[in-house]
Amino acid sequence: MNFEEVNNKQLMDLERLGKELLEALRKAKLGDEPFYKELAKMIEETEVTRRSRFDAADNGYKGF
Repeated sequence: MNFEEVNNKQLMDLERLGKELLEALRKAKLGDEPFYKELAKMIEETEVTRRSRFDAADNGYKGF
């Protein structure tokens, strides 16, 4: 997915709500469904995008 047009708050909301939905699907024993895997992939992409934006904005941050 392309998250270039999504602002940082919306990106964090997508990540948070996506994780909540994954948890609900897992509890409903729907973790083997293709949608679950696609949602997990989308969440991973939001995480990567969010981290890269943070690194670009704060290039003095060295991490842990």
